[in-house]
Amino acid sequence: MFNTQIGGQISWLLPACAVALALVVLCTVLHRRGQLDRSTLLPASGWLLWGTWLIVCVAVFSTQKGIFHPYYTTQLAPAIAALCGGMLATLSRVHRAGVAWAPWAGAAAVAVTVGWAMVLIRHTPDWNGWLIWPVLLIGCVAIALLLARRGGNLLLAGVAAAVVSMLAAPGVWAASTSASASSNFMAGGNPTAGPTQSAFGMSGMPGQGSGGGQGSSGMPSGMPSGMEGFPGGSSGSGQQGEQPTGGMPSGMPSGMPSGMPGGDQGGLPSGGQGGMPSGVPSGMPSMGASGGSGSGSDSGSDSGSDSGDQGMPSFPGGSGGMSGGFGGSSGSTLTSEQRKMLDYAVKHSPKARIKLAVSGGAQSTNAFILNSDETVIGMGGFMGSDDAPSVAQLKKWTKNGELRYILGSDDSSGGAMMIPGMSQGSGAASDRSDWISKNCTKVSASEYGGSETSQQSTGSAALSGGASVLYDCAPAQ
Repeated sequence: MFNTQIGGQISWLLPACAVALALVVLCTVLHRRGQLDRSTLLPASGWLLWGTWLIVCVAVFSTQKGIFHPYYTTQLAPAIAALCGGMLATLSRVHRAGVAWAPWAGAAAVAVTVGWAMVLIRHTPDWNGWLIWPVLLIGCVAIALLLARRGGNLLLAGVAAAVVSMLAAPGVWAASTSASASSNFMAGGNPTAGPTQSAFGMSGMPGQGSGGGQGSSGMPSGMPSGMEGFPGGSSGSGQQGEQPTGGMPSGMPSGMPSGMPGGDQGGLPSGGQGGMPSGVPSGMPSMGASGGSGSGSDSGSDSGSDSGDQGMPSFPGGSGGMSGGFGGSSGSTLTSEQRKMLDYAVKHSPKARIKLAVSGGAQSTNAFILNSDETVIGMGGFMGSDDAPSVAQLKKWTKNGELRYILGSDDSSGGAMMIPGMSQGSGAASDRSDWISKNCTKVSASEYGGSETSQQSTGSAALSGGASVLYDCAPAQ
């Protein structure tokens, strides 16, 4: 929580929260000894709720493994706000009760918060590094006023200065989020505060250094070593705080091209309609009615311009179906073909708990979930490559009649997200795909009223491994 990747996102007030928790413990002990009146204490339930919230979240985010996005840490914000507010209220009550050490406790909170803010600012001195001086100056003024042992307006001025010194730097970091969203690689789908940096996280992954920060690959510590840098090109040598030049993320599967067609060396190119890189081969499947640059028809086919990028899904920041995150279609409308397949699955599996399982990751179920009340699940996690559900789980579900129909792919990727130049599929996704092809029967498009042509491209098939083939996985009688 305190390294260069996450520190500037959420840790600014964590030292103050530590002071707050120590304060409530001290006040509780003094109250039990009869040295503090109960009226000086806030309800214990609030401290228990928010303190537990903070500690649990910090523990989880500090020890979790795998891909991690910095914006996950916003879950700590309510607890941080409540604890800091509780500390201010408690110090005010204790001071009014005549306790001499109250100003010292407030000064300690300011000192540790300002000190940590200076450390975080110095991590990226080229990005608003000037903040270190006003934060330090206002912090010193606040401490001096709090310890002046004078009440009235002077004490109020000290409290105001303390609040400003503690919130100035994180306020600038937070305000930068909306201003820089259009230039970040992941755009609004994975926002980060402060200087532009990787939208992928670090904790617990192979190669993590003890001190956090960036490894030799140019990625934050914790991402696998020996991978291409992100963002910024083929070498991955960019420093934190530099603007991205369009590089692909470090930590992506091996086999990722150092430069995609039509772009700069080592980077994701700009250009191409709908946010899709220019130079990507034409003829890729379109996004149906809900995505891409083509316009969907009731039959599930797409019509668009005659250009080579017709119907291509867009990357984050574009106008097509992939905007808002890396992976899966974000389209919110079911195509005619998808609707027919879902209706067929529901009609022929009335007792199944899961009406349809869809390959290609969680986001490939967007349209199904938004436009029906049926239970539809996405297989493979975020990018379609996770072992969830496993083959063993699929066997159990189909054997027990909990699942009958699967919308799968007709290739070796198993529905895992694919990008031109990336190795095909993953072990878990391929295992699922192999099991489906060996144990399930393809449902002819004519059975659910579709067309064989449209089976080749449905929804997010363009980048999610072609999950457009309906399978019947009912156990053999």
